[in-house]
Amino acid sequence: TEARVKTFYYPHWTARSGKETLKTRADSDGALLVSLPAEAVSVDLVFEEPRRSRVSSVASFAAVLVVCFLAAPFRRKP
Repeated sequence: TEARVKTFYYPHWTARSGKETLKTRADSDGALLVSLPAEAVSVDLVFEEPRRSRVSSVASFAAVLVVCFLAAPFRRKP
């Protein structure tokens, strides 16, 4: 059985039932489909950002700090 979720499919959507990860796929119109087991379960749908998103955020913040430091005027003592 598959459940149709009213959101667009994206590979970082993860569906879980307890500790079991459920398969997700895109419908023909782009909606998210979740494969459900035969028994009644509660499903948690979570969007998990990849690690590279956090790494790039930290790198961008560090670059902004460097640019701000280099743009600050330096005063020389005579």
